[in-house]
Amino acid sequence: MRILLDRSRGVSAEGLRKRPASPVARAAVRGVVGPVMVRGCNRVVCGDGRRTERAGPVKRFEAGEVAEMVVESTRPWRREMAQGGVGPGTTVRFQRTFTARDVEIFGHITRDYNPVHYERRFIEKKGFRQPICHGLLVGSMVCEPGGQWAWLASGMSFRFLKPVYVGDTITCEMTITKVDEKGKAFARAKFSNQAGELVMEAELSGLLPSEEERALLRVMISEGDPTNPLGGGGV
Repeated sequence: MRILLDRSRGVSAEGLRKRPASPVARAAVRGVVGPVMVRGCNRVVCGDGRRTERAGPVKRFEAGEVAEMVVESTRPWRREMAQGGVGPGTTVRFQRTFTARDVEIFGHITRDYNPVHYERRFIEKKGFRQPICHGLLVGSMVCEPGGQWAWLASGMSFRFLKPVYVGDTITCEMTITKVDEKGKAFARAKFSNQAGELVMEAELSGLLPSEEERALLRVMISEGDPTNPLGGGGV
């Protein structure tokens, strides 16, 4: 979600946070005539993106400066997002560090015991420096927001670009690109490692909840959403 800042009054990041469109709210300042004040954001990416500043309570941008405000919070995808708040431009960004235990469990679930995940000698023969994670284990990160939105997947396509090693921290950024008249949503996802390298891309599609299903979600939320461990904002 990108919002052009009001060049005279600025914008409150808290106000952006309350919008249902995205937990990662951005506001761009592009060639404004006068100075702009940005309030409440937790970091600011300035110019060509190579300079990042802690914004503090108020940040001043001078005329002509290009910047981006980013408001981030952890795991805010409660079921309320499935009540009409998901649409084109909705973007979520989140991280996960993959462990040897994750790889072990995923191998048992899928029965994928490819030695490139486990056997040191084979890993070295393949030219990897250490065990790599299953590609679909990393790709399954998209299931977290999808599950919170009660989004029923109909298609997933992944491109595996670089290995993900045990111990890597992966950032997934997923954006809804289109929602048709029947409630079918389309999305793209990008996965990057802690070095900022793009390791995977995905294209996704699926059905968002119908009006009747959203009504049931409201009942579930009123009951405390007991089957959803993330419903209370957990990690």
